[in-house]
Amino acid sequence: TLTPAAETELRKAAELIRRGPPGPIQVIGHTDSNGEDAYNQKLSEARARTVADWFGKQVGVRQRTFQVSGKGESAPIAPNETPAGADDPQ
Repeated sequence: TLTPAAETELRKAAELIRRGPPGPIQVIGHTDSNGEDAYNQKLSEARARTVADWFGKQVGVRQRTFQVSGKGESAPIAPNETPAGADDPQ
């Protein structure tokens, strides 16, 4: 489920897509390191699909092709652990 804050960011991204050159758009999902690898992989793919589906409903964006994939916990955008090795809630 997309939060209102996420939709605000996606609206900004949609405007960039509208102004950008034609071609496919890559949507890549990520997760933290909590949970099993297989679960996180599916979760990251589902997150990416949710974003691509949202873009698919937007005027000026929906005609684009979206390539959806997930990185699971293999490529976090931020550290998953504190220096002591505990889960980083942020």
